[in-house]
Amino acid sequence: MKRTVEFLKRKKAGRIVAVFTAVILTLVMFYVKTPGALADGENAELPYGGEFGPCEIHNKIRGVSGFSSTDMRILTEEEAAEQAPKGAKGYVLTANPGSNIGFTFDFRGAGINIYTIESISIRVYVEATDEDVKTGDSHYPEIRIPFPGKTDQWIMKYDISAKTNRWQTLVIYPDGKNLTSEAKTLTKSENAFTGLADEEGNLAAFEVAVRRQSGKGNFFIDSIKIKYKEDTGEGPVLTYSGPDSLRFAKGAEMIVDATAWDENEERYCPIKLEWEKGVALEEDGYPAVGTKCKLIISSTDGFGNRSECSVDAEVAPEDKNSPVVTIGTDTIKCLAGSVPQMRQGGVEDDLQIKSVVYEWQDGALDKLGRLNEGTFELKVTATDTSGNVTEKTFKVIGGGPELFAEFNVTDDEKG
Repeated sequence: MKRTVEFLKRKKAGRIVAVFTAVILTLVMFYVKTPGALADGENAELPYGGEFGPCEIHNKIRGVSGFSSTDMRILTEEEAAEQAPKGAKGYVLTANPGSNIGFTFDFRGAGINIYTIESISIRVYVEATDEDVKTGDSHYPEIRIPFPGKTDQWIMKYDISAKTNRWQTLVIYPDGKNLTSEAKTLTKSENAFTGLADEEGNLAAFEVAVRRQSGKGNFFIDSIKIKYKEDTGEGPVLTYSGPDSLRFAKGAEMIVDATAWDENEERYCPIKLEWEKGVALEEDGYPAVGTKCKLIISSTDGFGNRSECSVDAEVAPEDKNSPVVTIGTDTIKCLAGSVPQMRQGGVEDDLQIKSVVYEWQDGALDKLGRLNEGTFELKVTATDTSGNVTEKTFKVIGGGPELFAEFNVTDDEKG
């Protein structure tokens, strides 16, 4: 079932007085309960969440907004008919005219997973000014969405210079369509909306702003709509590739060989590990040493659909032994110009290795990762899931075929 949520809901004119009276009466209580709630400046933001969907609308949020607005207000349907451009539908967000005007929409707490979003539509109206001109390759005005936390960089910069003085619906997509190239680069993700998400992957706060060359004009936002993907009702495809039974050191980080791919959301979903219900847990969240039980491996998609499997597990005593680097020589010979291939097989641990890091001496590798000619150091750092660390440094000699001449001598030549 597809779901479309429209923020800036349309209300009947007869309810306007009651709605705004309720908002005014609750403003003081709202900010007393949440001191310094998200404000950046002396002007109180307006918590319209109950009237316009699961968001609050702010004139500015520190670290999120690159611009701001003064005298921000919501025009009722009746007021919009008189003060907003023709074609407005219901409530309209506006502020004092300016060169740069921004409105920030805060969806934190709404629980909207960004991987469930198909698109976000923003209906705007930008009033033209005589001062807005083309400057080189830049066109003004632009509709912008700053990158939260890096508000001098942009998720969206939409040239609206040829579309002023009319209502326009801007639609942005998670694959980066209608967004800047920075959107994916900054988020380091194929889903550009991760730049608008919190640590749990839920839609957070973002600003929609107009940036002008100069001059002051009006900026109106009529609505924001989120279009959702279809909820298939099925959880991710959970694949476990580990052994039939696992053994974890008491208090160690638990790592399993499992993935959860969700075709609908086009991503690998996070893996969650839990002890089976009914097993007594100690303060560290582990059962007592020697406990044998089931470990539940699960994953949940953005819609909350869950998949799970289980595997036998045993709790071993706390691991205090560091990993062992089993490479038997301190000097390694390699062909210069080749790309060194590092394998974790040279490291062993009593229970489970978490990571092996290889650090080459400066100048050892060229820009393509090939070994240069000469003698260099290679440091191997192995860490197990209990946090025990082992470091070992090797001497690596890069040379030509003559470096390996001793291995090319035939039996006849040996006499």
